[in-house]
Order: sequence, then structure tokens, then C-alpha cells
Amino acid sequence: MKHLIKWPYVYVLWSADLPTCTKVGFSTNHEKREAQIVKSINEKLGRKVRFKKVSFRMPWAMSAEKGVQAFLDKVLLNTNPVPDTSGHTEWFRCTGFWIAAMFGFTLWYFGFSIWSTVGAALFAVGFFLPLDALFLVGLVWLIQVAAFVGGVYLLAKFLFLLLSLVSIF
Repeated sequence: MKHLIKWPYVYVLWSADLPTCTKVGFSTNHEKREAQIVKSINEKLGRKVRFKKVSFRMPWAMSAEKGVQAFLDKVLLNTNPVPDTSGHTEWFRCTGFWIAAMFGFTLWYFGFSIWSTVGAALFAVGFFLPLDALFLVGLVWLIQVAAFVGGVYLLAKFLFLLLSLVSIF
């Protein structure tokens, strides 16, 4: 039952050793892909670089990855921190500062008195985590899972209706 649905992953990979550089990628085996990228970067730089990763299982992971990358490309955040390594493409300058500003502004706009505290806290966390990439991938994950669950619900409802029509005749 644990492996009933084997959706691929979209992952966000970042390192304090490569500040503001975040990779958004797609893989069916994100641990193996992370190991390939880390090994390649460590060999190229000649030192050990430690990475952190958050991965999201998604029904349409490849299109989600391309969509997030297209958005980050559009806002000119693309970079290439370590050329000629495995996974040298699809890196972005993500800090999380615009998410902090956007979230703080939204709270202020709707009249929440804690907007400055939350905005400042998110701004501070943005120094350590790529909140913008994590937010975008998390939002796409939420939309995809909601679409999948909604589709399953509508299919079940349709089949129930079909079954009740068949049982009448």
C-alpha cells in the first residue's frame, strides 16, 4: 500500500557553501540525483560542499518543474554557479526576500497587525532558506494534489451515478 502511487519528485536543492544558489529539479529517484550533483560539484570545486534538499512528490512533476523554472527564468533569477558539472543547469538565485515582502504586504493589506513581525521573521529566514523556490514548488504541489483529489472525487461521483442508473434498469 505504501508504494501504491509512485509519483516522481520535484526537488529544491541548496547549500550555504553556494549562497543564494538553488536548484529546482525533477527526478524519479531524488536521493540518487542529489548524490550525482553533489559528487560532481565536489570534484569540480575540490572541496566538500554540503547540500540541503526538500522534495515534493507530484502527479505531474515534470510539468511542475518546467513551470517553476520558467517563472524563475522570467524574473531573471537563473545562474550557473559551477559550470560543467552534473546538474549545472536549472540553478537560480533564490533568497526568499520577495516572499517575505509579498507575505508581509498581504497581511498589512488585509489589516493584520502582525504583518511587520511576520515579514521580518520571513526576511530573516530568507537568509538561510530559499523560501521563494520552496514557496513556488509547494504551491504547485498543493494545486496538483488538489486537482488529483478533485479528479478522483468527480470520477467516484460519476461512477456512483452510473451505478445507480444501471441499478434502476
